[in-house]
Amino acid sequence: MKGGLLIVSKKWSQGRGKYTSVERFCELLDSEFPTNHGQRISVPPFIARFFKNRTNSVRSEKFSAPYTSYSFELEIWGLLRALKKKPEWVFFPYADYDFYYWRYFKRLLKIKLVLWSFFSEKELQERFEDLTHFEKADLVLVAGKSQLKWFVQNAPNANAVFFPIGVDTEFFVPGKKYNPTRIVHVGSNRRDFKTLIAAMDILCKAIPNLELVLVGASSRYGEIPERDYLTRCGELGDEEYRTILQTSNFGILSLEDGGSSNSLLEYFACGLPAVVTSLGNICDYFDSSCCLNYSVGDFEALARQCIILLEDNALRNEYSINAVKQARKFDWLTLRQRFFQLLVSQES
Repeated sequence: MKGGLLIVSKKWSQGRGKYTSVERFCELLDSEFPTNHGQRISVPPFIARFFKNRTNSVRSEKFSAPYTSYSFELEIWGLLRALKKKPEWVFFPYADYDFYYWRYFKRLLKIKLVLWSFFSEKELQERFEDLTHFEKADLVLVAGKSQLKWFVQNAPNANAVFFPIGVDTEFFVPGKKYNPTRIVHVGSNRRDFKTLIAAMDILCKAIPNLELVLVGASSRYGEIPERDYLTRCGELGDEEYRTILQTSNFGILSLEDGGSSNSLLEYFACGLPAVVTSLGNICDYFDSSCCLNYSVGDFEALARQCIILLEDNALRNEYSINAVKQARKFDWLTLRQRFFQLLVSQES
């Protein structure tokens, strides 16, 4: 790549440290990222609201509008930063939330623009009136193949390519010993807690003394009923979080809508087999060598799959070995090399 790279992004780790989420990837792309990310230019509220309200992001019954006044202020910060740094590329790693007006700035400054979209097809449809702002970018990365297909059909002029989410396999590593009665479930966004709890109720009747550890679900505690087998951890630091994964038997990822997930790859990197809802982009990240799956809302199937892993230690251990191998396919350093190769390919 001939010129430099400027990353424009707010902080999304929600209290967790440097090794989780896309922010770790951004740090590997640009060592200055931890210092600069999350900054924005203070704009009078009425001005920020004015420009926010003229984007194509919308509020629906289920979803808030992704583009906010903060998003506008972040874009202005990126503009001023670009005038100072004069990069060749500007990268929005959370383009679903933060990008709109840079499609005009790029033309003025003659800078190339790369976006990354994580929203599932359902969210893209419900949260944007159209995808024309994506079509103005030089390159659009999408985190799933089903999402890519949707882009091809609904934004045919976008230069979209499949680029998976990743994991830091140097930090997330298997532990020496795990608790055979501990199961972990991570995250809140798009998670299906109704199906999860219904399955665990069945499971705990069949196999007593199990523990389900919920990590990062505090924003949805109000819809999760009290159960004796539940341990609620809220938000954890990286090392605490890794310890929970390393000491669990396996992980569950119960989903109501199919997006990509760092959590699943973090399970795998720590040697955890997984039981996952099979839908959307998530299917691009696992195979039958390390993961069992079930259909959306089928709590009985989820319970049956969990029983298989709990009762067949040999299968569980085989899945654990294969899970680590699966995670290494999505290592952030490997994806970093691929990212820069994609940018170079757009320069010719």
